Amino acid sequence: MRHTFISLAQNLPEGDLRRLCGQSASMDTRGVYAHKLCDDDTRIAGEVDQILGRYLDN
Repeated sequence: MRHTFISLAQNLPEGDLRRLCGQSASMDTRGVYAHKLCDDDTRIAGEVDQILGRYLDN
């Protein structure tokens, strides 16, 4: 359950995610528990496209 929750909520700020899971400040919560989700590549590509579009469309 912890792996699934952190994978789904991994875009929360690191401090909030650690607090929700009871992790210490030195724990690599995302590195240990987060896993790639099926739509991550598509979402990330869309975000990069938007960022580049701001500069290339000018």
